[in-house]
Amino acid sequence: MKTQIIIEEFDDLCKELNITYCFTLGTALGIYRDGETIPGDNDIDLMVFCGKMKLQELQKRLCAMDYSFTAMNIGWGNEMNMHFWKEGILLDAHFQCLDAEDKFFEKFNEVEYHGRKYNLPYPTGEYLEMEYNEINVNKNNWKKKDSGKSRPLVGQNGKKALAINPDNYFKNKYQWGQAGDIEWDKNH
Repeated sequence: MKTQIIIEEFDDLCKELNITYCFTLGTALGIYRDGETIPGDNDIDLMVFCGKMKLQELQKRLCAMDYSFTAMNIGWGNEMNMHFWKEGILLDAHFQCLDAEDKFFEKFNEVEYHGRKYNLPYPTGEYLEMEYNEINVNKNNWKKKDSGKSRPLVGQNGKKALAINPDNYFKNKYQWGQAGDIEWDKNH
């Protein structure tokens, strides 16, 4: 329920500011695969399309709505994202993507989620296959459908994908590379 409320708040704000965005990564996977966000997943993954002025206004307005601005990361290639935190949910807003992803954001698939229309990358199935190295986004190849992990059994390099311990993720200043945890993975 919290996730849905935060998505709706973000959607209302983006409409007000005339900002285009779409669901990505685990959020796109859950909504595409199950028609719902992945239960237990504590983040909302978004790709946001706006210039610097609107980005600053978006940040200012989210903070005024009791979102905590927690981090800004520069990832692989040109990837950049900002993290906002509210009521135990991480709003993970990406503002630039990897070159290999560009083609998925030229237009969108539209999906209905709790009575509202939202955007997904286009074509969604192909996008998810690229992100998760999974043909047909097969539900049976996921560790635990309801665990909140949007990671396949095998990563893109052919090795077992290591689960992310959320506590480590926040303790290590939002760095995925330092958040993997074999013991946590065994127990979740």
